[in-house]
Amino acid sequence: MDSLPDADLPVLPVRRTDAPYPLLALLARSALLRKDLRGVHAGVALDLNLRLLDAASGAPLVDAAVYLHQDSPVTLRGVQLSGADGQVHLRTLRPRVGHDGRAVIALQLCPTRDGEVRAIANLRLCLPGWRRGDPAPDRPALEPPDLLLLPAPTVQPGHGESITLSIALAGIDDHPLPPAEKDTHATP
Repeated sequence: MDSLPDADLPVLPVRRTDAPYPLLALLARSALLRKDLRGVHAGVALDLNLRLLDAASGAPLVDAAVYLHQDSPVTLRGVQLSGADGQVHLRTLRPRVGHDGRAVIALQLCPTRDGEVRAIANLRLCLPGWRRGDPAPDRPALEPPDLLLLPAPTVQPGHGESITLSIALAGIDDHPLPPAEKDTHATP
C-alpha cells in the first residue's frame, strides 16, 4: 500500500454512477479525446498538469477520465485519460472572470475499471488573483462541496501559465456492481 505524498492533498469524494458506462470504448471514437483544447481561439495558454491518486491506497489512478468544460473566454471541452502514473495534461485558455467574480474551470474526474466509469467526482478549479481582493492561497484549498482554490499559476514567458496539482479521490470501490435485478413485471 502506497501512502499519499502530501497530507494537504485535496481529497474529493466520488459518487457512484447509476450504472457502469463504457467510457473507454466511446472515447476511442471521440473527437473530445485531446490534450490541446484551444483550437484556433486566442488567449493566454493555461497548462493543467494533474496527478490523480486513490485516497485509500495512494496508488495512481490509471485510465481515469478527466473531462474539462470551460465557457470563458469561449466554450472549450475535452477529455484526457490518466497514464500509468496517474498523470493527465490538458492545455486550455486562461478563463475570464465570470458573473460571480471568479475565473473557474469545471472538471469531472471519472475513475474507470475494466473500461467502464463507475464513479464521478465534480470539481471546479478557481484561479486566484482575477477578482479584486482575492489573495492566492499558499496551497490548494477545498471549499465544500466542489470548489478548489488554487495558488497562483506558474508563468512561463512566451508559453503561458501552468498549474501542477495532485488530487486524491476517496470512496472508489473496486468491487463489481451488483447485477441488475431481473424485472419480473415486464410484459413479453
